[in-house]
Amino acid sequence: MISATMLESLPLSAGDKVLILTTSDTHPESMKSIVEVLSQQISQSGKINVEHVDRLLMAEFSAGTFDVILFGIIPPFTSCQSSAMLAELARVLKPGGKIITQEPVNNEHSELRSRDKLVTDLKLSGFIDVKAVASMPVSNEDAELIKRRHHVESIDVVRVQAKKPQYEVGSSAKLNFSAPKSEIVSEKSTTVWSLTANDMLDDDDAELIDDDELLDESDLNRLDTGHKGGCGGNCSGNCKKEKPKPKKKKACKNCTCGLADENDDAQPKEKTPESACGNCYLGDAFRCATCPYLGMPAFKPGEKIELPATRLTADQ
Repeated sequence: MISATMLESLPLSAGDKVLILTTSDTHPESMKSIVEVLSQQISQSGKINVEHVDRLLMAEFSAGTFDVILFGIIPPFTSCQSSAMLAELARVLKPGGKIITQEPVNNEHSELRSRDKLVTDLKLSGFIDVKAVASMPVSNEDAELIKRRHHVESIDVVRVQAKKPQYEVGSSAKLNFSAPKSEIVSEKSTTVWSLTANDMLDDDDAELIDDDELLDESDLNRLDTGHKGGCGGNCSGNCKKEKPKPKKKKACKNCTCGLADENDDAQPKEKTPESACGNCYLGDAFRCATCPYLGMPAFKPGEKIELPATRLTADQ
């Protein structure tokens, strides 16, 4: 039998709608006495619904119906909540509502969850402020029944309390991305930093920095520009000085940068006659019909050829 102290510690208020889930192992007399005690706490304005845990999904309660849900508060504590049941309990609970569950746990590898796993499953189902309050005392008869039912050698019945957030699953709210009022700079505050140079000069108390104080001894030393002109290097390097003529750079033997061509252009060379067909120097046998070298002996390529005077006068 559950103690009266435990019933008084339940977070119930006048006018609450309470859902109590029972199992096949629940004693009818214990259920009746608990309902009578809780009815006094919620007064006549409240309401208590008693539902078998296996018929919860078929009850089709509306979303946000109950303020408090109690599960496993009546011995023996043999049942455990599935993930589907936890999701349904979160649905029928009002935003901000509370759930109190008591179920057996086991830290060994078994079909029972550990205490930490129970807390985690409640969080994954959408509950917040999940707290394992305490371990509940269990009679020897109930303990043996739980061990046989779940095939474990040791059990611990833990009481866990959780809360539903202050919103329904799937609800939405419009976000305001405008700057908050605290970040908006007032016109009065901006005028504090709108001082001009004239404003400071008009103020007799304004302290101005002396320009000479910004320079040290190293800044006052004359820069050595390396210039040695007619002034002996005492000027800033702007005096006129005859500049030496730049030396002409010679091109290498296998020049590919174009410097050799530039040097050749600077010193024009006498052009030697070139053959159009390239065979004029071989003799008449290799010359074309209009070749100016017809009738002349063969010569070496590049050799300067002088035409005889007879070739320069027209035929009579």
